[in-house]
Amino acid sequence: MTLSHWLWALTGLALILPAWMTVDHALGEKQSREQVARIQSLEGKKSLALDWLTEAFTLGADDRFSRSELEQARLEENIARHHRAATAWGWFLAAGCGAFILVSRILQRQGRAFPDFFLSAVIWASFLFLAVGLLAPVFLFQKNLSYPLIGEVVYQFEMLSIPSAAAKLWEANPLVACLIVLFSMVTPLLKIQLSLFLLFSKKGIAVPGQVLVFLSKWSMADVFIVAVLLAVFSLSASESQLAQVGTGFYFFAGYCLLAHFHMVEMARRVPPRKERPVSD
Repeated sequence: MTLSHWLWALTGLALILPAWMTVDHALGEKQSREQVARIQSLEGKKSLALDWLTEAFTLGADDRFSRSELEQARLEENIARHHRAATAWGWFLAAGCGAFILVSRILQRQGRAFPDFFLSAVIWASFLFLAVGLLAPVFLFQKNLSYPLIGEVVYQFEMLSIPSAAAKLWEANPLVACLIVLFSMVTPLLKIQLSLFLLFSKKGIAVPGQVLVFLSKWSMADVFIVAVLLAVFSLSASESQLAQVGTGFYFFAGYCLLAHFHMVEMARRVPPRKERPVSD
């Protein structure tokens, strides 16, 4: 390997850092939102009201209510901080992957790299996007209800990644949960593994190649499954006052675009299947 190859490989590995930081801050935002939702739930509001009465009767000697208010303010600041950091690192990851793919294309066209330099970069970027899309939260749903004297409370809060959504759906609808796991986790990882195998294998590509060609016909299934997942949780939270897509949604959508591109390119390299002659 030449120096440019080593620099290319190190640059690709360096993209793991923004991917990890994006997931880390997205999960930090989720944790802070869950804590705020617990504080603003019915039990949390009752506890705050009791703490307020205790602090009022003790003339401030028992300051649990004041400390709870400060804790909630701190958590809301953490939500904003983690959200900004996840967004910034996500843009950095997207820009880094785009530059990585562009430079790989330029080096390949100039003849300073091996023939599959560019396609390898696309597959690696799609893997990073898939990892963030699976690990980071994808959907956020929050349902609020109003109670006399207490006011508005958080009745239901969900901020789920794709695997956690499948686990939650397992009890209600195992078939949908299995389809989510199959088309959003198993199939994408299999596509990437087969693409890398065909990219670097010089022989024995007949069976893996035909499997990849078959999977390429289902290239929109992962998009369809995520759409079904969004519809299921939207219907289950029809009265929700807050419904948003999370960081993982955008990266999973980006993976779908990159995967469609490299699947089309890899399918072109697979020789057509020879049909057996029909005997009279």
